[in-house]
Amino acid sequence: MAASVADEACSLSEDALKVILGHIVRVFQNKIDPTNLQVWHWFGDIPLIKVETRGELMVYAVESRFDDDRPGFKISILFAGVRERGYQGQDIVWDGNDENLRELIEMRCRYHFE
Repeated sequence: MAASVADEACSLSEDALKVILGHIVRVFQNKIDPTNLQVWHWFGDIPLIKVETRGELMVYAVESRFDDDRPGFKISILFAGVRERGYQGQDIVWDGNDENLRELIEMRCRYHFE
């Protein structure tokens, strides 16, 4: 069982991690407009984006920041995993399918955003 999202991310292959984190960095740097990305799921009014390559994935949230001090977007990585390995957490088991993944992500969103 992974202790954190960082631990989960370390379970991804180096190639997948480079692709996925490269995508997230480009969003953060405004090189990719997050309003043009396909939303995988919503938590309230917060869009959740899933980036996946060869069964390895990350799910992250993009929140708009429109204040004078820090304009742009806040990105929160909520999960990283490998479909064929699944995930065993304290409160949920992810068997690699998207329905279980939504349950896992919603649980993490409640903890993170509420």
